[in-house]
Amino acid sequence: MTTADETDLLLFSASPSETEHLGKLLAKRLDCGSVVLLVGELGSGKTVFARGIARGLGVTRRVTSPTYTFIAEYPEARPPFFHMDLYRLNGVDVGQDGLGLDDYLHQGAVVAVEWPEYTPDRFSGDRIEILLKHDTESGRRLTLTAAGAAAKRALAGLRDSLDGKL
Repeated sequence: MTTADETDLLLFSASPSETEHLGKLLAKRLDCGSVVLLVGELGSGKTVFARGIARGLGVTRRVTSPTYTFIAEYPEARPPFFHMDLYRLNGVDVGQDGLGLDDYLHQGAVVAVEWPEYTPDRFSGDRIEILLKHDTESGRRLTLTAAGAAAKRALAGLRDSLDGKL
């Protein structure tokens, strides 16, 4: 684990189960209204990390990427959890209302967004951005960056919980 500054955290995951576990650990530090942006190429672990967040918030049912439905809702999570996958919006003008994405961002839920770069103007507030990159065949390098006070607190809490364990 290395840190560039108080808002950045660099982690390595050797397996999908470790990536999911990191998501679960982060979930324990997220507040109502937290937004987590998951950036990375296909197969980099975005959905696995989102599944970890869901598990950390108490979701026990199957968690998959909502590629074709855009948004999966998990009202049983505490706080509620919304998982968005915007891959199919690449190059699509979503218009002023953004397909209703803004409505989900203002419900006090934790929101994880895969492919947020396809609607970048929707996610300019308090957020944690996680860049996932292949490092080895099964390993991933995760760069976490926080913007906003709540996101910085969540990232600091994750950093403290991992201190000396990685």
